[in-house]
Amino acid sequence: MPSRRPLDADTLLSGDETEALLALLSDISQGHGGDPGVRDAASAAWSLLGNRSAAQGGYAQARDDDYYTQLLGRMQNRDRPWRPTG
Repeated sequence: MPSRRPLDADTLLSGDETEALLALLSDISQGHGGDPGVRDAASAAWSLLGNRSAAQGGYAQARDDDYYTQLLGRMQNRDRPWRPTG
């Protein structure tokens, strides 16, 4: 039976995952949501949040660490051509 308790915000996302999600939201709010890298990162973020919350709620099995590492990589490692380099 699924859990009826609230999700544990302290374990829903790691610090690195939270940072990557905030960077993604910042890019979207600055009008870069149409960029292919941003769209791929958003897809990864939805997968990460969906699986974690479903697992914590008792509706799905948690995935292995490699899956989450791959999603985090998609969120962190993307081109941001609008950012100055240097």
